[in-house]
Amino acid sequence: MFAVVSSHLKRSVRWSTRVITDNQKLLSYSAARLQNWNVKTTVEEDEFISNGDQMRPRLLQLKSKEKAKPIFSSAEMDGRLTKLRQFMEQERLNAVLFTSMHNVVYYSGFLYCAFGRPYGLVVTPESSTTITAGIDCTQPWRRSHDANIIYTDWQQDNFYKVIQKLLIQNQSGVLGCEFDHMTLDVYRNLNTALPNLSKVDVGTPVMYTRLVKSQEEQEVIREGARISEIGN
Repeated sequence: MFAVVSSHLKRSVRWSTRVITDNQKLLSYSAARLQNWNVKTTVEEDEFISNGDQMRPRLLQLKSKEKAKPIFSSAEMDGRLTKLRQFMEQERLNAVLFTSMHNVVYYSGFLYCAFGRPYGLVVTPESSTTITAGIDCTQPWRRSHDANIIYTDWQQDNFYKVIQKLLIQNQSGVLGCEFDHMTLDVYRNLNTALPNLSKVDVGTPVMYTRLVKSQEEQEVIREGARISEIGN
């Protein structure tokens, strides 16, 4: 298993660090490189940054052949997002940015491991999208209930460029964030990226909306307790 994972990461690194001087060449190279993984690559023209005569992607979308089998049903995940959007409407929030592991996985199904990089989930009235680092390749898309966008390491602020892209229709208004998780550095960078969006804390209020467990959640909790008892 370790050998397989190591091989996967090495191939991912070789692919991501290859410098291509033309957008179309990059797309062709990406498709060829990831063909064995059954991965579909999407990079839009405005998502490139220039370094002299070199073009490098800020962000991209990688989709493998099919989604992974989730722990919770689509109906359960849709229900969670519906309740969140009702809360957003009540609090007059244009969007919510989650950055903690527990809220990202609760509302998307994807549990991240940070690797020293920021991760997030942006929820608007119309969409929900996980924002992940390239090191995870297609896993976030496979495990996310809805959409996923990958940011690259070619430029430091690419994580925030994805947020800007997702909130392009919400350049002013109110953005809900997790003040109990967000670092001061992230908060400052977010204000630089979205200066006209007011930031308010939703960490504690959202926690209270999750106190009442659904039937599916109760079943998973009971099954986890049953397995734990076997281990004891």
